[in-house]
Amino acid sequence: MMIGRSLVALAFALALAACGQQEGKQPEQPAVQEPVTLEAEPWRGFPSDQSVSIDGNTLNIPVGGGAMRVVNNPNAAVGDTLSARLRLTARSAAPVRVALFRHCNAELGNEGDSREITLSPEETSFTLQHSFSQPYECVRVHIVSVGQPAVVTVNEFVVTRE
Repeated sequence: MMIGRSLVALAFALALAACGQQEGKQPEQPAVQEPVTLEAEPWRGFPSDQSVSIDGNTLNIPVGGGAMRVVNNPNAAVGDTLSARLRLTARSAAPVRVALFRHCNAELGNEGDSREITLSPEETSFTLQHSFSQPYECVRVHIVSVGQPAVVTVNEFVVTRE
């Protein structure tokens, strides 16, 4: 009888220990999705009637002109976040507008993020981010001169999808 009770007590203790291990076990965390770096076309000037000069990553942008890089087929679903990380310098103080916008599907209108900044010979780093609310086939990152010509060097350009 004593052995029977001891076995029952041992089984009960083992069951409690197993429950305690289950209760103390941390719930599994969902896998964190790493950002995907997207490929972009080379820099090109716009609008076509402006004389934007591009030499590698140096952009000579006249007043009213701009330069852009297009990311085709970002394979992003509505609600995915796209980010553009840039490091820029300018030969001299130059106000510019930098934007991450939908490029294709123009009938859906403009959607994206933009920032107006004054560049200088000292490097400026920043990130534009946007979660798109409508479908799109491609996005662009553009730099437009504001009020005066700008000679801009792009030291870093990375577009990611999260």
